[in-house]
Amino acid sequence: MMLVSSEIIIRKSAVVTDTASNGGRMSKHAVTSGANRNFLRDWTLAEAQNGGTMYRKFFLHAANADGLTYSQAGLHLLAPSAADERVALFAGMATDTQADLSVSPTTYGAGTLQAAVAAGATTFAVALKDTDLLYFHDGDTVCLYQAGAATDGSEDVYEYHDNITVSHAAGVDTITLADGDMAANAYAAGDGCASVLQCGDIAPTVAMTAMTSAAGIVDVSGITPDAIAGIDHTVTITFTSATAFSAVSDVLGALGAGTIGNAFAPTNADFTRPYFTIAASVWSGTFAAGDIVTLGQTAAAAAFWMRSVLPAGAAPFSGDAFGLRAIGGSN
Repeated sequence: MMLVSSEIIIRKSAVVTDTASNGGRMSKHAVTSGANRNFLRDWTLAEAQNGGTMYRKFFLHAANADGLTYSQAGLHLLAPSAADERVALFAGMATDTQADLSVSPTTYGAGTLQAAVAAGATTFAVALKDTDLLYFHDGDTVCLYQAGAATDGSEDVYEYHDNITVSHAAGVDTITLADGDMAANAYAAGDGCASVLQCGDIAPTVAMTAMTSAAGIVDVSGITPDAIAGIDHTVTITFTSATAFSAVSDVLGALGAGTIGNAFAPTNADFTRPYFTIAASVWSGTFAAGDIVTLGQTAAAAAFWMRSVLPAGAAPFSGDAFGLRAIGGSN
């Protein structure tokens, strides 16, 4: 089995504002491809006149019912936005907010080829919108992109190159490919070149982080985190007798009660699926009232931020758009 494109979902954060609380946990709300203002809001007239910076947080969610791993996942822009704004991506954490952000995060963005690139080329120059943009870094993976004639993207050309070397100059980065690597296709001046934000392997996880019991035994392999409905939280299971327990999430509160003779699968109402399932086979040995098992669960998602910087005096522009592409495999 493999992940399919409909299972790779960009979700919004729980809080979407222009305040310090912006961001936080993953919400159930998915970004709609091609919709207006699906990533960023419109700039105000005052911001266009005086300049501004906007942050929005998102999650790359591998929502596969079988919990398949989205391996070596990554995200990148296709090309710079058509307007004056400078859009970049950087890595986030499961629960961070705008108040937690670094002043100078490592950013990933896109520029345009300064000159035509021939197939077989090993070095090329990328023009950026400003002299202080650091979108390309030694060791990065980059994507060369050429838009095709078909509006559905079926004729677009992409190719990826790992472990590049970068020389920075004022508004132009010169990229040298790794030894033995070369461009597979020819590109025109103005085609896109973007650095890739690496997201690693994305899969749901669950682990036992603590246990207080004299004789109880827990087989964690029988606990299945759900890739669609699972969230990042800590679950405390407290035994109320030798066979019964209650479960409490540090995020959700009470999850209900269960017994060791039956599967326990509290439901996430947003997806009508369980956050996780604890099979009856997980429990063995002898438990007693007061025993405690603590589980840590992580969602099948990678958090990332999008930052847009608008310089003062930006020219008005209608129909501004940019492309975002997710890459990776499945296993």
